[in-house]
Amino acid sequence: MNVPLAMLKFWICFLLATGVARYGLCQALVSGSDILASARLDVAVDAQAKQLAFMQANSRTLPFVEEIGARTETDRFELRRQEYLARVNVNGLNEMRRQRQVQQADLRAEESQSRLLLHEALYERYEAVAGYVHWQRTTALQEQLAAVYADQVLVLQKMAAADAGADVADLIKAEFDRDELALKIAETESQRERLRQMIRWFLPVLPAAWQLDTSDFIRPDQIERTVAALPLSNLQHPEALEKQSEIGQIDARFALRKAQSQQVLDFFQLRYHNRPDEGFNRAFSVGFGLTLPYRGSERVKMAELQIEKNAVSLSLQRFESETSARIEAARQQIGALNRRHGIARQQWSDSQARYTLEQGNTAQPEGPWPLLKARELQLKRQLGLLDIERELLEQYLNVLDWSGALSAVPAVNYLSRNLESY
Repeated sequence: MNVPLAMLKFWICFLLATGVARYGLCQALVSGSDILASARLDVAVDAQAKQLAFMQANSRTLPFVEEIGARTETDRFELRRQEYLARVNVNGLNEMRRQRQVQQADLRAEESQSRLLLHEALYERYEAVAGYVHWQRTTALQEQLAAVYADQVLVLQKMAAADAGADVADLIKAEFDRDELALKIAETESQRERLRQMIRWFLPVLPAAWQLDTSDFIRPDQIERTVAALPLSNLQHPEALEKQSEIGQIDARFALRKAQSQQVLDFFQLRYHNRPDEGFNRAFSVGFGLTLPYRGSERVKMAELQIEKNAVSLSLQRFESETSARIEAARQQIGALNRRHGIARQQWSDSQARYTLEQGNTAQPEGPWPLLKARELQLKRQLGLLDIERELLEQYLNVLDWSGALSAVPAVNYLSRNLESY
């Protein structure tokens, strides 16, 4: 039975499309936002959240009464002459207020630590998602290029066997390129598998068969615009916030020590000496103790706190200055890489290889060799574009990291085309 060629092509395409569709349906699609959201369940982040919740639930407010003591003393070893004394040591009102400020400063420090741990967990996931997308696209192009090299070797071998003027040097080079690319493919697969295992560790509930959804992945031409739109003046790296909270803790402890050194009322007491021959008015007495506002050794401790604060302040200034310089350098690098990416795309549009491929449906007097070389150069240009995109993503993640945008509120997936929340 003779089947028309057009009908045969239709059924081949239909079966291939059906197989691809069925394979795709078996793969669970995982979005980048799901992977980023898993940072909130990171082990370190979860442990810090429990610590913060414990501190918030357990107040460390300083009470007014510090200590209650009761004493008794005999006189001439006669029970009827027994003396009794009750003493209450108290904390100053200013000291109590400063202690509450210390507690609030400690809570802010724990919150900044939580933000830092979340930021680090998010950065790991951003790197995993961006790297996985890059290596996935690289693998696809490398496999196409490997097929081209295999076809080149096959064509050259047939030309040599038919004595059709095949160049032995071209055959040797094609075989070398094929074998060299096989090594690169193995390395790329290793990188992708490593990131795949990392993503599975981030999301343990993933099924055995899954695929990362890259349909909404940010385009290279969007990166520079996204960076330019970031409110960098309002964002801060969590490490800078941690240093600021550390300064707040030192200030609160300094104020507490100052309040302690200025406390006047130390205690008050009640005394009853139980003398039978004396009336109640003479047997009962009330006393209190006062502390002179003399700092003594507190001067040294307060000076140490001031020195510690100065050191942290200088460290914060250096960190902010270095981070600002890094952000500016990364933004300039993004602009340069974006221009390189545009030039590379334009070079491909103007290349003879592109024209040759577009005219590939016409008969080539030289045979399939020019088409194979054109396809090889096209794939190499695309791989070069991927390398530029990888550098763009690295600098993009650097800006997001150093500016603190990764962990800023509200949470935004900066790897999505629409910058969706998660």
